[in-house]
Amino acid sequence: MSQQKAAYLATFCCDKADALRIRCPREKTGRRSQPGKNKIADAVNILRRRKGNVENWKIIGRFLAVLNHIVEVFKKLEVSLDILEWLVGEGKEFFEKSVLTPLVAEFRKTERVRVVNETTIMVNLDAPPRLPFEGAVVANIPKGKGWVEVERRTDGLYVDGKNAILHLSDNQKGKLVIVGTEFRKELEKMDVLHPNIMDALCDHLRLIPEDWKKNEDGEILYIHFWDVVFRDSDDNLFVRCFYWDDGSWCRYYGRLGVDWDRLDPAAVRAS
Repeated sequence: MSQQKAAYLATFCCDKADALRIRCPREKTGRRSQPGKNKIADAVNILRRRKGNVENWKIIGRFLAVLNHIVEVFKKLEVSLDILEWLVGEGKEFFEKSVLTPLVAEFRKTERVRVVNETTIMVNLDAPPRLPFEGAVVANIPKGKGWVEVERRTDGLYVDGKNAILHLSDNQKGKLVIVGTEFRKELEKMDVLHPNIMDALCDHLRLIPEDWKKNEDGEILYIHFWDVVFRDSDDNLFVRCFYWDDGSWCRYYGRLGVDWDRLDPAAVRAS
């Protein structure tokens, strides 16, 4: 797979991207807002001064992004911010029923992850899979449906109560290689994992087993999630994967038309 890996496009490192996404924007220098004049800004500044965990900072960052977007929409529609007072007063019921209720219903269709606790999340396999690159399209009908439970236990990762393992074909072991299209045939009867699970793991890195980073020989593993196969404009087929490199989990993809070796296991549920 060395030629294949050399031909891959740029990677996307999970935790590095998370660091960028959750970093709250710094305040610009200039006149400070007076206490009470801007309650939202005051509240955010208080939260910034308090020490919080990563999840708290994510929430604050997203809140600021939504708030900025709403303000920009009001500007485009030439509506003053006085509408905010109306929304929490006379317009409150209308806002909840006509805006928030349908908005939440639409969100539920594409919601990807729900956090249960520190070691367990729920992942929506019906949410649209993220594409490995621009122009890619889904080329198969995934087996995985609905919400699944992903849990980190002391002995590994579990999906809906079954252990998630890294599977190699007999033709991948040692110095043997197998063409990706042939490996796909071998995996047809196996319970391969959906790439939405991979993306969820990238957002919750503590759930990823330590032994997924490297094999027994210390070689980096490229763990592939075969439940969704993608096609490019030249009819080449791909599956998404991730791997550990330089202190980060990075998302990648593999082309089926090349050789796959011992470093390219499939993530599957044990039977």
